[in-house]
Amino acid sequence: MGKRLRFGFLSFGSLYFVLAVLAMMSESLQQAVGPLLRPMSNLVRPIYDVFLLHDDDPRVIYPVILSSLLWGLLGGAVAVLIGGLYTLLRQRYR
Repeated sequence: MGKRLRFGFLSFGSLYFVLAVLAMMSESLQQAVGPLLRPMSNLVRPIYDVFLLHDDDPRVIYPVILSSLLWGLLGGAVAVLIGGLYTLLRQRYR
């Protein structure tokens, strides 16, 4: 369970963090990663609304980090759930 949790946490959290940082770098990168980042950002929009920071404020990294942690927790939970389901099905149909 621990390995699955770490894998899910690192994969989902890292993916969101990298996409969010790329989107902050330039307009063209924002358009490139936008289709994948937009649905992920909509789920964590309340975190950004709490901070109320402009895009040019250097503190904008704080909601990005918190959102990445939230996506990491969600990814870890999904990985543990899928791993548990796989183990259950493997034992049942053996």
